[in-house]
Amino acid sequence: MDTIDESLQQLQELFQNIMATLREEKEQLHVAIQCFELVCTVICGAFYAWKPQERQQVATSNVLQTERVKVDVGGRPFHVSRSVLTSVPNSMLESLFSGRFRVDTQADGSVFIDRHVGSRLHACSFF
Repeated sequence: MDTIDESLQQLQELFQNIMATLREEKEQLHVAIQCFELVCTVICGAFYAWKPQERQQVATSNVLQTERVKVDVGGRPFHVSRSVLTSVPNSMLESLFSGRFRVDTQADGSVFIDRHVGSRLHACSFF
């Protein structure tokens, strides 16, 4: 009976550890999604603020875009064209993907973007 109780206690501890890990991963994914939505909002807002001629130039360049970059934002992969990442002059993303600096990549070829501010993970705190 003691071995059954010990086994049940071990299983309960294992379950609690798994649940804690899942809660942490869920929070990190939530932050990454919020950051991606923010990036999309900023890019779309800037696009619609442009004049029609500028919009046409961007639309034309979009057709010509072929270089995609894989970024890992807080553990979540995204495929983005380099021109989007470098579209805001003097921004962190523009500097990072401009080609002026060597950027370390992960084993899968992605660039990991992660910022830690205080006690919370802010995957896009560079905005």
